[in-house]
Amino acid sequence: MSTPVEKTNGKKPRYQILAEDLRTEILRGDYLDTNDFPTESALCTRYGVSRFTVREALRALQNEGLIQRR
Repeated sequence: MSTPVEKTNGKKPRYQILAEDLRTEILRGDYLDTNDFPTESALCTRYGVSRFTVREALRALQNEGLIQRR
């Protein structure tokens, strides 16, 4: 399970770190059933970030074609 996302010396925004972690999980096949993908609220709690940060990460993944949002 992932730990809270921390900014790494100001080099990467939190949403990018979160998106990278989720991308790894998606490509590894952790969410073969789309119903298994965590909600925004669950991701906020899991990573200790704001909803804005989660939405930016999800937007990046959507732009890459890795997820579809409803």
